[in-house]
Amino acid sequence: MYVISLGKFTEAEVLHGEVKLKEGAGITITRDDPNNALEIAAVIQPYEGFRNHWNKLDPDGALAASLGWDFDEVHFSVGAIGHKAAIYTDSLRSWGLDSPHSCQFKITRGAIGAGAPFGWFCAVGTNPDIHVNLNQQHIGFRSGNDSKIYCTNADGVNRTQTDTGLYLWPPKWVKWIRDPAQIRFFIDNVLVATHNTNLPTLTNSAFFTFEGVGSSNFSRLLYMTCPIMGVD
Repeated sequence: MYVISLGKFTEAEVLHGEVKLKEGAGITITRDDPNNALEIAAVIQPYEGFRNHWNKLDPDGALAASLGWDFDEVHFSVGAIGHKAAIYTDSLRSWGLDSPHSCQFKITRGAIGAGAPFGWFCAVGTNPDIHVNLNQQHIGFRSGNDSKIYCTNADGVNRTQTDTGLYLWPPKWVKWIRDPAQIRFFIDNVLVATHNTNLPTLTNSAFFTFEGVGSSNFSRLLYMTCPIMGVD
């Protein structure tokens, strides 16, 4: 057997049978002789792992005290109007804009109200900072400080956006599927929008980014799961 999952951090897992273990990628293995056991530990680094290497965009120093992985989700806060923070795949990923992608938007602290940050979950073709140019080639979802979730895409010049009428709370699973002539957007497996205008042409590589931008002078926290690629 090969160990492919050890459950949640801090929870014990008992392994049976012939098990092959290998250190690396932040995994350490040490002997615990008194208990006749092996201790397997993961070094938690906020922008690495989950089969991708993650880099960070932190011009305002917002990530230093707030970015972290909580098992299978990333969370970070932004604390001032216009301040932004992001993590993104480094470098561009070959799975591209034409593959299905899924993620979960989770509630921001104070999501119901004007203090909630803008948040993005996107595959972006030019610059991982989606906020710097909303018309750059991308497909994704965004949340606004009205607490709603929007579907969005752009071709490098113009953008198409749909207000889904759905809110961040309770948490939502969001997914897009790119076909040659359209993009279908789903929330909790229900089709909420179909876009056939301003489709991005880039199909072989993209940055994958989570980004938040503050819309208030006090910290607001955004939670999103790691992306799932190749979903049905």
